[in-house]
Amino acid sequence: FLLDSRKFEARTLDYSDVRPVHISEVPKGSIYQALDAAWKKKPNRRSDYHAMATGRFHEGTFYLFRTVRAKRAPREARTLMRLEHHAWLPLWGASPRKVWVEKTVIHLDELRGLFRQLGKADPELGLGRLPLFAYKPRGTKDVRAVAIEHLVSTGRFVLVEGTGDWQNDFIEEAEAFPGSKWDDQVDAVSALVTRLWRMPGGPGTKKPSTAKDAPKIK
Repeated sequence: FLLDSRKFEARTLDYSDVRPVHISEVPKGSIYQALDAAWKKKPNRRSDYHAMATGRFHEGTFYLFRTVRAKRAPREARTLMRLEHHAWLPLWGASPRKVWVEKTVIHLDELRGLFRQLGKADPELGLGRLPLFAYKPRGTKDVRAVAIEHLVSTGRFVLVEGTGDWQNDFIEEAEAFPGSKWDDQVDAVSALVTRLWRMPGGPGTKKPSTAKDAPKIK
């Protein structure tokens, strides 16, 4: 995909041609998660929700397994994150290998608190720790969302079925982005796509077969 410094065009994307695939037909392999956290200090009315996205790349195609959202109430959000992480063990046979969380200077204290709380097991819920990793985002939300735009327009974005009733909510938000009332799910998905693209062994670290597929990441 192309992720460069060009201005993101505020246009509606058509998700009607995005092909759905049942989870039983998705090629096996490791899955990953990204969390768009609703930090208390965000002055944005669209930051009332936490959102977590789960997915993976396979042969250049991104499979979005699910997105979930939770209001910014701390305990409820932490519980949902933990449950969402461990829910994939019975569904996929393994829990996600990594959970990426956005790192910004203004929210460092909250980020450290989140790592302390979710980075260890929860005896009350009987669930283990989350493999959390902080990352520093590059560019604005609009620019980062170009990753999704390119995958959708080239037919390499797949919505996984059999994982709950979440697709319509995500599509409604994504098609209205960047003018949507909420943007947390799009943020989480674009973060996940970007991190997977750049990680060792990911699509962005392999030699592109054509100039069209060459990544331009800044």
